Amino acid sequence: MAFVAFGYYDPAAPEQFARLAEHFVAATRRLFGIELRFDRESILKLDGIVDAVGPLENQQLVQDLVMQIGSFLGEALLRVYGGRWTWDERFGTWRVSIPTTSGKDTTPGPFAKVQKRLESGMEDSVSFFAKVTDSMVRGEIPPA
Repeated sequence: MAFVAFGYYDPAAPEQFARLAEHFVAATRRLFGIELRFDRESILKLDGIVDAVGPLENQQLVQDLVMQIGSFLGEALLRVYGGRWTWDERFGTWRVSIPTTSGKDTTPGPFAKVQKRLESGMEDSVSFFAKVTDSMVRGEIPPA
């Protein structure tokens, strides 16, 4: 599966991510009865939600899920740690830029992580990604 890239910079994209994240919260409540907030605990629920959705053959559905779950993951990281959405010109995608105790920002890619999780299963766990991000923010692991 090709990486879900955006192809171009759109300054309005972060506002769209916030709306997609809210849509994902509402859909998760309606479809699975799971309450999500923009916090660490809810981030750790994402692997279970991906498992509940199951494997998808339709590429448009995969891309829609990457956008919705990736938007939620990015927004949750920003609300937990602060920071901002940043455009990655090299990969043609959006990342979140989060300050760390070392003074150097870490820039995890929520959309790439969600896509990898959908493709590879738990070997690309969102929970592990979140724990590594937390360790980078706290200075236990140097930012990449």
